[in-house]
Amino acid sequence: SFCTLLVPHEMSKSKGRALYFFSSPKCTGCGTLKGWRRYTCPQCDAAGLCWDCCDYPVIVPGGQVAKDGGDGYQCLVNATAASEGARVKDAAVRGLCKSCRYQAVDTTASFEQVGDCATAEVVYVFVHGGGASRAMFREHAATITARVAKSAAVLLDLPGHGAKYAEPCNALACIGEILRVARQVKQSASGHAGGASSPDDVKAVNGPRMVYVGGSLGGYLGMEAMKLGDFGSIFDAAAILCAAQGVGGSDAGVAARVGLNAMGGMIASVGKTGVVRAMVSAAKANKHLDDGLVWRTSFTPGMFFDQSSEQVAILQGTQSPAGVSAFAQPGSGHRVLFMYGSSDHSSMQPALNAAAGSLGRTVIVSGGDHFFTHDTRFFDLVVDELAALAKPGEAWSS
Repeated sequence: SFCTLLVPHEMSKSKGRALYFFSSPKCTGCGTLKGWRRYTCPQCDAAGLCWDCCDYPVIVPGGQVAKDGGDGYQCLVNATAASEGARVKDAAVRGLCKSCRYQAVDTTASFEQVGDCATAEVVYVFVHGGGASRAMFREHAATITARVAKSAAVLLDLPGHGAKYAEPCNALACIGEILRVARQVKQSASGHAGGASSPDDVKAVNGPRMVYVGGSLGGYLGMEAMKLGDFGSIFDAAAILCAAQGVGGSDAGVAARVGLNAMGGMIASVGKTGVVRAMVSAAKANKHLDDGLVWRTSFTPGMFFDQSSEQVAILQGTQSPAGVSAFAQPGSGHRVLFMYGSSDHSSMQPALNAAAGSLGRTVIVSGGDHFFTHDTRFFDLVVDELAALAKPGEAWSS
């Protein structure tokens, strides 16, 4: 066509994507007329794709996508630790087609164990933040299980993330997955792999002490799950990290409402690739993040924002203090640890403290932000605080 002559696709490269002007009105991926530009996947060279069909981001060093049978991040899984700092510094984000983005994701396992849960006396269940995967807390789990005697850990992928990226992401599904995995681990360790007849049966057996650890979205989901009797029947303690801002219902202030709406608007305007690109830029600018840790637990596994609007909806639907009150009832022994960075939003923390009463402990990480868990200055602090939850008790020791 005339437009194709003006802008041949071989000459119209834009950040790794070949650009078409009207030469192929229908998207070759979805068959719709969405948008007026067409792109080429830099991995497989599939051409004529609309923005949505070529908006599946991978994070790679220097913006290169290797065409070696693996997608852009999978070929870097075995990167040497010595080069990780440079890889983070030079990392770039590229949008691929959906097939290339997910062809190397192993969907056969959505949770993993660190240590032997069957013989452990304490089991930590780690739940990641929005857009992340079970890899987020992998190194925290390895460190805590090495530090706490007779302990083990479980890391799981929430629906819409990691190995479960294709499953619907909503509060009910996420909480259901958390309870399913935790119950399975506890029953197996208690010699009741066949299943308990009721939630009370799970508590009655002499199983391991179960500690919930949720970061950001995982923290809000944990507090929401606390409203259910199943949570208190399975878990003996909880750590809520990076989740002190009221974001849902009456807990949400004006700033939170504006922020969540702005987040939704950003996702709609710049797409998933733009969101991940902004996150990578923020990581580069934060001089205190552990580059190796970020590379191994976030950049290499990739980010999952296919259902970002659903992730926002989960936050908007939470009523966190009510959950904490139900879990940390006097006499229950259910201790709750709250940790958040001093520069992070924390409008809801007074209400959370009141809800937890003497069973609650709040640690304000001085100088920390929303990502303090992966900050070189605070990694050991996080592990030490989690280790304190391994011991039962009605109150916190000073």
